[in-house]
Amino acid sequence: TAYEVGYGMLPYYDDVEGAPQNSIIGGASLWVLSGKTDEEYAATAAFFEYLPQPEGQADWASFTGYLPITAAAREQMADYYAENPGADTGI
Repeated sequence: TAYEVGYGMLPYYDDVEGAPQNSIIGGASLWVLSGKTDEEYAATAAFFEYLPQPEGQADWASFTGYLPITAAAREQMADYYAENPGADTGI
């Protein structure tokens, strides 16, 4: 069956210097922005320390569908992968 396809510009704020700009496709990036509180930066640092650990990678992979980056996290996810066949295959 045929279907109609369209396209358009991404929305942007006129007051942002250099707008419009390209987007990052896929969402596989983490950003830390300026102008936040010390408490927010401390929480961000704690998250960035947690994320590459086996538990953090296992959580991230099971929540997002991404694959873990370490063998230790992969091993930790054995039960998850047994319960979710195919989830250990990158697409």
